Amino acid sequence: MRWLQFLLSLPGRLHLPKVEDVINARQRRIYLTLLPLGVLVTLLDAFDQIQHDDTNPFNILTNVGLAFGFAVLALLLWRFKHSQRLVEYALYLLVAAFLLSNWYVDFAQYRAVEIPREILAWSIWLIVMHLVGFLTFSPQEGAVLSSLVYLASAAIGLGFVLPELLAGRRPPGLDELIQAYAATAIALIFLYRIGSLRQRYALIDFLTGVSNRRHLYQLFTYEVERARRYRQPFSVVLFDVDNFKQVNDTHGHLMGDRVLKGLTQLTLRLLRNVDDLGRWGGEEFLILLPETDVVGAQRLAERVRSALAQQRFDIAGSVTASFGVTTYLPNDTLETMLHRADEALYQAKREGRNHVAVSLAAPHAPTT
Repeated sequence: MRWLQFLLSLPGRLHLPKVEDVINARQRRIYLTLLPLGVLVTLLDAFDQIQHDDTNPFNILTNVGLAFGFAVLALLLWRFKHSQRLVEYALYLLVAAFLLSNWYVDFAQYRAVEIPREILAWSIWLIVMHLVGFLTFSPQEGAVLSSLVYLASAAIGLGFVLPELLAGRRPPGLDELIQAYAATAIALIFLYRIGSLRQRYALIDFLTGVSNRRHLYQLFTYEVERARRYRQPFSVVLFDVDNFKQVNDTHGHLMGDRVLKGLTQLTLRLLRNVDDLGRWGGEEFLILLPETDVVGAQRLAERVRSALAQQRFDIAGSVTASFGVTTYLPNDTLETMLHRADEALYQAKREGRNHVAVSLAAPHAPTT
């Protein structure tokens, strides 16, 4: 098993991005292992088919083509560190084309006089591919890709079966084929539903219903790259509820949860549709403000601060928060912006809490 461990580690070859998600890194190592194995397996299968004189030459060609596609994708993924998403799409479409082409050839070979076991076997592999698609892509992407493949397979089957039915002939095995289509449709519906729930719980904070820290990191990284590429303003507001421990200690954690949920709803009402609010951790929240300079960000923070100070939360009464504001500067990274926002937040607390502080220091030298 040492060779497998070596392939899975591949030291020094992946050059992973600095902020890349750990799951993506592991997925890349898996792809770099399975794609070469896929080349080997498909070529061996093609060689085995050559030994049988009655084998359809098309099957051999598709296996060789699939092996070549696996090899190209493995080389692309190994050579270019940012190509993983492209490789995933290409891999899905490549396997889909392979399955659908064999599906079509089997139908054409039997002319729908009889629906053979091979066709039903391909339908099982199509269901497996749909499952992999929903595990690899987002629910929306998985639904689009799987629907296209499903419609293509349905069109192929209908194209061969319908003429037989119109001619008054009922192909043997038609009931099994209909069941295969129905089972696949039901599987797609459940996969989409489960994928949507999985995505929600992976990216949304359970208590407040806004983005969690994981999702905020993704959005934050995207906005920093966009600000750098298009030179558009981008600001963030980091704020923390003042003396929140006293609320929990005095009124209980359930009341503290109600305060956090109420604060979230109040803040959301003051944001634009393009803004993002998320729970950074505990009683700390982060607001991402695309195309907003530091003046606009400071004004928004003041509106949220004032509205929160005037809001009453049942027996907990009113609560306040301290705000740290910063904006994107040349050569900024997610980490440097967070550093400045955090320093500004603590400056606001040192100035007596219920305050907004701004930091515009150069990266790596945060001051207020």
